[in-house]
Amino acid sequence: MTKFFYCLLLVVGCISCAPSKTLRLETEKIPIDRTFLFRQTTVTETEMYTPSDGPNISTQTTIQDLSYLLLRRNSDGSTYWESRLLRYQEDKTENELPVHFDSANPSPDDNEVKKAIFAALDSVAFRFILSKEGEITQFEGLEEIWANVSAALPPTARPIFKSTMQQFTDGTFSEIARNMWAFYPKKPIKKGKTWEKTAHLKMFNADKKSTYKLVKDTPDFDEISIESITTGDPNKPGSLKLGPAEILYYLNGTSNGSIRLDKKMGFPSKIYSEDYYTGKMEVKVPTLAATKMPLTMRIKMTLVRVD
Repeated sequence: MTKFFYCLLLVVGCISCAPSKTLRLETEKIPIDRTFLFRQTTVTETEMYTPSDGPNISTQTTIQDLSYLLLRRNSDGSTYWESRLLRYQEDKTENELPVHFDSANPSPDDNEVKKAIFAALDSVAFRFILSKEGEITQFEGLEEIWANVSAALPPTARPIFKSTMQQFTDGTFSEIARNMWAFYPKKPIKKGKTWEKTAHLKMFNADKKSTYKLVKDTPDFDEISIESITTGDPNKPGSLKLGPAEILYYLNGTSNGSIRLDKKMGFPSKIYSEDYYTGKMEVKVPTLAATKMPLTMRIKMTLVRVD
């Protein structure tokens, strides 16, 4: 028994003496004009309950092919990037019928607004500044896309589209995307140790508190686990305006997932997450009574580097 305790103390001592390591995006090792290619697959299952129709479950699967190009390094250590959506595919059910959309192979039956958006995406790139801590501090290109889309739409569709898209400016999207890659710890970290970060989800007016842990340290990659809790403000819900209608979200949720970083540059090679949100959605339309519906959302997302 004494030998067992000595061995246990030795193992604990070895773990505690393991060297700390710095996890960060090492942009100085990334060549200028280097392009990274990603494929993001997202499966969203939404369940709503309405008094008239009862429970309604819908599933949507999207596949996005994305590129990230490093344009320059700035004197403060930040970097300037260009991003493009190369292809978008979507499968879902509408009125109990399957609907497929592929931006690379459009159909005459496709939604006119959707076709206009992806036609605009062919000619416009997103640009953003990434701090050395991994935060997106400036975002450009969204408003240019909305202007191009609005010009391509029938005149009758422009007012509703414009009022909806005014909520998604370069500035507001910069806030939404700020923490997309801002998961790196501020200090050197040991395997098995954790760190925390909190991000604000503006659309839901909720705070997402995430706990990260370094779980793998191999010669080729580092792997981080994620566990998150999202808490909404019950007195001030998130809001989304769609023309004259307004949708209010009262949501809370939990998430888990993992991030794999390549050893050379600290750049993500794979991100996986599962999110589960529950709460209520309230729909307000002028001259009609507001409708509150129980809402459940399950979202599974995988982002894989394919370059």
